[in-house]
Amino acid sequence: MSFFHELAHQYIDGEWRTGSGSWDIIDFNPYNGEKLAAVTVATALEVDQAYRAAERAQQEWAAANPYERRAVLERALRITGERTEEIVEAIIDELGGTRLRATYEVRGATEVLREAIRQSLRPTGRLLPAVSDGRENRLYRLPVGVVGVISAFNFPFLVTMKSVAPALALGNAVV
Repeated sequence: MSFFHELAHQYIDGEWRTGSGSWDIIDFNPYNGEKLAAVTVATALEVDQAYRAAERAQQEWAAANPYERRAVLERALRITGERTEEIVEAIIDELGGTRLRATYEVRGATEVLREAIRQSLRPTGRLLPAVSDGRENRLYRLPVGVVGVISAFNFPFLVTMKSVAPALALGNAVV
């Protein structure tokens, strides 16, 4: 229960907050009906605050040295490795699935993190062949700003990581 209680908050502008909404989302283990957590929803104002804070932070994050962004992703990979068993247990509890399936999900998420780490140091631009003589096509990898993520229920850790890690690697913020 403590792992779910730890996650039952929103991280807004550098601090963990409990939502101020008028209702809770109750997370139950579908296998045995155990209540895992009650998450008070965020209000529209809190969602806007999260977006605005991410927008402010994104400017600095995009300007950060790619090696700094890489270090953050490497830390996320290390923490995922250290807490793999807790994450696997949480996935089993929340989805009522098997250990094999949950382990597959965590392994997939770690591979996504590894790829994002590699992406963080890839060149931001390159020339591509053009169809017409005397012309060139340029490709630039630039941050777009704040990326909004709503994850799927069936592979929540993996699907979330597939959105969050590459966005952070390239200098975006995520809400």
